[in-house]
Amino acid sequence: MCSSYSIIAAQSDAVPHINIAIYTLSSNSAASEQDIAFMKEKLKKAFSDLTRFTVFDSDTLLADSNKRDFKVLQNNKSALKANNPHNIDYFLVADIVSVASKYVMTVDRNQKTETGNKGYVAMMFDMLDVKNEMIIYLPHMDYSSYHRNQSAAVAISFCRAAVASYFPDIVNYALPVELSIAIIETKSKKGISETVIIKNGEHMQISFKKGWLADDSKFEVFYFLNGTKTVVGKLKAKEFMDNELVCSVDKGNKEITKLLNENQKLYVTILDNRVDYFAKKKLTDFFNF
Repeated sequence: MCSSYSIIAAQSDAVPHINIAIYTLSSNSAASEQDIAFMKEKLKKAFSDLTRFTVFDSDTLLADSNKRDFKVLQNNKSALKANNPHNIDYFLVADIVSVASKYVMTVDRNQKTETGNKGYVAMMFDMLDVKNEMIIYLPHMDYSSYHRNQSAAVAISFCRAAVASYFPDIVNYALPVELSIAIIETKSKKGISETVIIKNGEHMQISFKKGWLADDSKFEVFYFLNGTKTVVGKLKAKEFMDNELVCSVDKGNKEITKLLNENQKLYVTILDNRVDYFAKKKLTDFFNF
C-alpha cells in the first residue's frame, strides 16, 4: 500500500511529536563520501530545525548493510515495526542516484571559444510509516546547471547545494501539519485585514527571500462548505514574531476579513512547493542533462 500526503492533513490542535530515522546513501556508488556526508547533514537539519521532530541516524538503526536501501522499507515493514526500540515513527531513505558533469566547449560566430562544465545531481526518496506499515513514495529531485570557465567540481558543488535547498520542501510535503489563520494581526483604517497570524506556522519549513535559492513562502487561503473547497485569497510570509508566523494578505483581504468575523475557519496551504514540480516530472526526464 502506498500513499502521498497532502499539504493539509487532518490533525488535532496539538501537533504530534515525530521520531524520524534518516539514511542517506548512494546505491549505485554515483556519489562520493563527501557528497553523501553533505546531503546527509542537510537533510537531517531540514527536520531537526523544527521542534516537532527528533532525528535519528539510521546508520546505527539499520546495522545490516544489505538492508540499507529501499527494499528494507518494502520487504521488512512488519519487522521494522516489531523491532523498534527507539519508537521510530518514520524511516526516510534518501538515495543519491547521480552525481555527474560534462565538459562543454562552444564557438561563437566570431570564432571565440568558451569552455566550462555542466553539473548534475539527482536523488530519490522513500519513506516508511512504521505504525501503519505503509510506504510513502516521494518525488525524485534533480538539478543541472552550466558554469562557464569553472571546473567539474565547482559545477557539481553548485548542483549539490541546489538540490539540498529543496529538502525543507520534502518536510512540508511528506509530513505536514494543519495550517489555519489564527487571528488578524493588523487591519487597515477601513477595518480590512492587512496581516494575519498562521496557526502552526512554526511547525513547517517557511522560507524568506534570500538570494536565488529561496523566496518568501506563499499560501492559498480556503475553507470547506458541505465538503466543497472554496479559495478566498493568498498570503505571503512576512516574519516570525514571538515564534508566530506573520503573513501579509496579498489577495482577498475583504473576503478573509468577512469570513473571520463570521467565525469561519480558514485553512492555509503552501503554494509554490517545488516538490510538486518534481512530482510531475517523468523518470525518463532524469539523467538527460
